[in-house]
Amino acid sequence: MAINALSYIGVNSDKLEDWDSFAVQHLGMQKIDNGSKSLSFRMDNQKQRFSISGESGDALAYLGWEVEKKTDLEMYANRLDNINNYETGLSSTVGFDYKIKKNDRNFDFSVAQIINEKENKKILSDLKVEDKFIEFWKLSSSMLVTLAKNKIITLDEFAGLTTDDLIGYFEDKHDKSSKVIGLLDGFNLTRDEADELILEARKIWLN
Repeated sequence: MAINALSYIGVNSDKLEDWDSFAVQHLGMQKIDNGSKSLSFRMDNQKQRFSISGESGDALAYLGWEVEKKTDLEMYANRLDNINNYETGLSSTVGFDYKIKKNDRNFDFSVAQIINEKENKKILSDLKVEDKFIEFWKLSSSMLVTLAKNKIITLDEFAGLTTDDLIGYFEDKHDKSSKVIGLLDGFNLTRDEADELILEARKIWLN
């Protein structure tokens, strides 16, 4: 039941320029461009290690820990689940990651994602999200919740969106501050991934 290492950190702060300078110049991290309202940084082959939400408050938002075995991941998931931490919000602040290599591909698992499934299902039900949309396998439950909170609750409505609607766009390509935030901007989708989501959803129009 070992925790191997701290895996990632998230901070709530709207002082983006200060954090950008600190992470790049003092910590030697590489910036990942998330747009004008949030920041993410990496320092190795992992997608990201350090994130700044852009929200005010200057406080720790979440921590993620790397565990050694799949059984450790399950143990921590069960421990959190049994005391209903997802109801108190602890699932959004504590996460555990487990890594496995299979067929030369690396897979990451997160306890926080497992626990949040229960919370997300309730939100989707409360917002009356269409069953067909919930069953659309290309979208995670967290993506569905984000879309539902923005009044996208059917697969047909999602199919009517554009790639720019999902990941955002720049009104002026030469001005990074002119970015219009996309509905799924916080999920680090590439343009190709967003294109694939839209095209897959539009297949319902062919039936």
